[in-house]
Amino acid sequence: MSERWLIVGLGNPGRRYKDTWHNLGYMAVDRLAAAYDQKIKKSRFLGKTAEFVIAGKQVLFLKPTTFMNRSGMSIRAASDFYRIPPERILVVADDIDLKFGQMRLRRRGSAGSHNGLRDIQAAIGQEYPRLRLGMGPRPEGDLVDVVLDRIPKDKEKALDDMLKRAADCVELFLREGVEAAQQVFN
Repeated sequence: MSERWLIVGLGNPGRRYKDTWHNLGYMAVDRLAAAYDQKIKKSRFLGKTAEFVIAGKQVLFLKPTTFMNRSGMSIRAASDFYRIPPERILVVADDIDLKFGQMRLRRRGSAGSHNGLRDIQAAIGQEYPRLRLGMGPRPEGDLVDVVLDRIPKDKEKALDDMLKRAADCVELFLREGVEAAQQVFN
């Protein structure tokens, strides 16, 4: 078996946040786990986890339960325990600056306006791949109210399509690398 990889879906724990925009990362990794008849539910590393093999790679799935803005602690705990370097950690998160339905995979980058990514950057640096899932356009006013809103019912079909593409993107990332996945999904 080759080295271990860490796939992180960002979100907030609890029923209150279940179907909110800020939980797109949780939803995407749950979607991929379900395709392999897995559930991300074991409590470890300040989060919920599952481990299974994809494309011959041992993959640890992690959904931090530290709340979005403290996600770095959870990722750092898992990556330190398994000695997973940042380039083998893929973080999946919502992005208010991308149009709803758009996705953007990058090898590295800044946190932008995303406080969860900012916390991760403080914990492990910015040299980790990230898959951003669009929920925009960015509205005027307080972003907290927007990202914590429930996703409207009329967007469910488009949301389902985006989550399927996100799961496919993560799988291709694991099989063939970031460049191959970028060519297909960006």
